[in-house]
Amino acid sequence: MNRPNYPIDFVLPWVDGSDPAWLAQKREYSGEVTSDTHSFDYQDWGLLPYWFRCIETNAPWVRNIYFVTWGHVPEWLNTDHPKLKIINHKDFIPEEYLPTFSSHTIELNLHRIKGLSEHFVYFNDDTYLYNSADPDFFFHNGLPRDCAVINPVAPANNNCIASLKLTTAAMINEDFSKHKVIGKNLLKWYNVKYFPYGLLNVMFIPWGRFVGFYEQHLPSSMLKSTYEEVWKKQYDVLNNTCLHKFRDFKTDVNQWIMKEWQIASGNFSPRSVHAGKLIAIHNMQDAQSAAKTLRSTKMKMVCLNDHVDTADYKEIAEVIRREFDRKFPNKSQFEK
Repeated sequence: MNRPNYPIDFVLPWVDGSDPAWLAQKREYSGEVTSDTHSFDYQDWGLLPYWFRCIETNAPWVRNIYFVTWGHVPEWLNTDHPKLKIINHKDFIPEEYLPTFSSHTIELNLHRIKGLSEHFVYFNDDTYLYNSADPDFFFHNGLPRDCAVINPVAPANNNCIASLKLTTAAMINEDFSKHKVIGKNLLKWYNVKYFPYGLLNVMFIPWGRFVGFYEQHLPSSMLKSTYEEVWKKQYDVLNNTCLHKFRDFKTDVNQWIMKEWQIASGNFSPRSVHAGKLIAIHNMQDAQSAAKTLRSTKMKMVCLNDHVDTADYKEIAEVIRREFDRKFPNKSQFEK
């Protein structure tokens, strides 16, 4: 394995949705605010220990794991592990944005974490490094790995995640010329690694502006300097997003603005669109299908997107948990 001459950190935000103190504060600030959260947003599927087992097995080269929380930590977590850094929201998020119940605010301020490497990978707690990966999988010659694929945005309403993508595309178009961006980096845009999705780049050649970007909802390779640049160039939008206690897809942006800024800047290295897989789980049938996929997949990354809104979610979660336990049966050193 070729190790880069720079450190790479992982960042994982997590919330204990059953914590009475957190719930009380959330109720205090929710008031009349209409949140986009659903009943399944804070369900505990018991998969977090396996996230750490995945990392210990598949990326032992990682320097530090920054575990970002409201203030609580799982009882089973070994907080004395030398690679584990417990980060409270108040440790890095500006006071005027606190408390926050918005993942967007957390994501947009990650660069403020003290000691965080210039090169880091941002994980959601439903994304897993399921198979072994070298550092080059995330960063090549110092550049984040990503896919430059144009994808049109078609929101179903004005307060969904596609609406957020529209705002992001508008910000990119404000600061970048589509034809100049692609012209300077032709081989990064017209690359066989994107097939078949890369055909969209050909289809949208006549369009003078970006109509949106293809996002896979997988771990994101980031440069801290990108965050600093975007905050300078687009302060008003980022500040407005962070002032929201809860997510508002109508006007917010999230970490995708950082990814897409890196792409528009040419500060990325192409990666296959088949490097990871999003698996949506709505019911038991989906869970059984997901377990089958996990048993056979060679993909490095998977996202298990929980949309189970039924009382039997624990039984559904158990199907997935058994599959993780089959592949990662032994406790990691991140567990007590």
